[in-house]
Amino acid sequence: QSTLFLSVPNRLSNYRADSYFSKEPETIEWLESMECNSILWDIGANVGLYSLYAAKQKRAEVIAFEPSVFNLELLARNVSANKLYDQITIFPLALSDREASGSFNMSSPDWGGALSTFDKDYDQFGKEMEVKFKYELMGVSGDFVVKHMKIKQPDYLKIDVDGVEHIILSGMKNIIGQ
Repeated sequence: QSTLFLSVPNRLSNYRADSYFSKEPETIEWLESMECNSILWDIGANVGLYSLYAAKQKRAEVIAFEPSVFNLELLARNVSANKLYDQITIFPLALSDREASGSFNMSSPDWGGALSTFDKDYDQFGKEMEVKFKYELMGVSGDFVVKHMKIKQPDYLKIDVDGVEHIILSGMKNIIGQ
């Protein structure tokens, strides 16, 4: 295992670092099963734990999709601290099923926070989200990103977006098929 350096400016980001291998062992196992030098789209990258792991352990080329301005800072710090800027490209917009602006609704404005959603006001359980911070943001479909922004199609998709996975997947028909 290679050493990973993580920025941990608060309790939540420290928890993420401490629980790196125990919180979602099946995700680490899945990343381990990837072929080396693959292209991974990490949709809902948060602070980049799995992007870093895939880039370092599997030499993956990673597109890290993360719309949270709070998590983007730590994601960029983590990419830089690990000198993975040639392997991880940060995409700071929300993936959706269409190209439009919408509200990015967050249950927490903390570094490392999760439980946020683009253009919807429900949480991962379909219940109304308690929005504590929000701002307008552009959303784009995965198909648009490949066709117009020349981002490489993924060999692997990791999606963790708190209940709007189906919306993102519906914007990827040309990538994943009908």
